[in-house]
Amino acid sequence: MPNQRHIGVVTTARSDFGCLTDVCRLLQSADDVRLTLLVGGMHLSDRHGRTIDEIRASGFDQEIVQVPADQSDDTPTGVGDAMATAVARFNQAYADARPDLLLILGDRYDAFPAAVAAIPWNIPIAHLCGGEITEGQIDEVIRHAFTKFSHLHLVTHAAHAKRVAQLGEEPWRITVTGHPSLDGLDDLPTKSKNDLYKELGLDPARPLILYTQHPETLDPDATGALTDLILGHVGAQDAPVLFTYPNSDTGSDTIIAKISAFQQQRSDCVAVPSLGRQRYFNVLRYAECMVGNSSSGIIDAASFELPVLNIGNRQQGRITPPNVVSVPASASEIEAGLHRVRSQAFRDSLAGLVNPYGTGNAAERIVERLRTVPLGPELIRKRFVDLT
Repeated sequence: MPNQRHIGVVTTARSDFGCLTDVCRLLQSADDVRLTLLVGGMHLSDRHGRTIDEIRASGFDQEIVQVPADQSDDTPTGVGDAMATAVARFNQAYADARPDLLLILGDRYDAFPAAVAAIPWNIPIAHLCGGEITEGQIDEVIRHAFTKFSHLHLVTHAAHAKRVAQLGEEPWRITVTGHPSLDGLDDLPTKSKNDLYKELGLDPARPLILYTQHPETLDPDATGALTDLILGHVGAQDAPVLFTYPNSDTGSDTIIAKISAFQQQRSDCVAVPSLGRQRYFNVLRYAECMVGNSSSGIIDAASFELPVLNIGNRQQGRITPPNVVSVPASASEIEAGLHRVRSQAFRDSLAGLVNPYGTGNAAERIVERLRTVPLGPELIRKRFVDLT
């Protein structure tokens, strides 16, 4: 169709696609937009659930362009090699079908090559979730680097907009949208607890702990000891555990191996590489609590009034709602934190909780900005705004 704006959306992990699903649906249905999904990273990894199949099942099979880079090696060498390969593959993807505008979410090392490869092509970048802080992971520096690579900033909170401005970005480039992962929750198909737990091999009569842990990438050598510490306390609880696999960061293989060993000792525990958006949010609806250090515990869980025990430094610096109990990697603190998030009194205190990351409609704000921002030299040519 003539005069269509060609928008490329980069997705490299189940986490970012879950956030981008409603954005992609709106772009797909817009008459004035041609959507391309640049799919790489963990989506193409069997070890991480080969979640490109979930993207296809969501109705985007015709829009997919695969951008493969081997993520089977989670060592620093392997991660560096994967990033280098991905730059070349994204460069080729832009050569084959150059988008007018790119949308990239967050802070992942496997998405960063998409921005690097866009530089020589002068493709403008719209960046989602800039200005946030996660002091315990390499994502912190990648996220702020994304800000300087980008030409539009779609941020989830007014405090994040202020930080993006501190990085010298012009105010007209910054829009507060809320977080898109919270869109469509009211319309998400609901499974009964009995059906969901039966599908996952869990006992619906028992309280469930959802366990989602990722490596602290600024100190990957400590991953094994931290995982042993958390699993020791979780294993002492009278509750089954549902594990979801970590991202493909350095140290993720260690976590997966320890989850597997734990599961072999506990027949009431289940490990799933990827639950998918629908099952995952239904688990948040029914679980007793979440334990680990996932950003989902900070951003998504509040919408379900779900208690969260956030352990360690990975998410340090994020705006945290009242359902999140953050503790250091200390045996006594973890034990006390588990007692608190599993208590009925704490759960009752969360009634009516308002999620600080928004209540929906972020996707509409994002898509409106992508469809209407004027393309051309003014968007590409950036000015650095000095603080006064």
